[in-house]
Amino acid sequence: MVKGSVYTLRRKCSKPSCRCMTGQRHEMTALTARINGKMRLWPVPKERLKELQERTEIYRQFRKARARLIKEQLKRQREMLRVIDAIAKARTRQP
Repeated sequence: MVKGSVYTLRRKCSKPSCRCMTGQRHEMTALTARINGKMRLWPVPKERLKELQERTEIYRQFRKARARLIKEQLKRQREMLRVIDAIAKARTRQP
């Protein structure tokens, strides 16, 4: 798994005679990830592009599964608290 996203950056270099000034921007494939609150960027070699795309997708799937698990746990905890409260209320009733 790799935390982050792989995408293509398109930028201008600001050199007056460069092709990017006429609209053909420079392209670079990069991996980005937030590390210690800061966005980091790493260039991705063409030979590793497919691998990193797969690994970042696996990480996204992992995070989604984790979020579903937490949501299910919270749902179960709320249900257990509702049952516990109902039992407590039933035991404290006056006959």
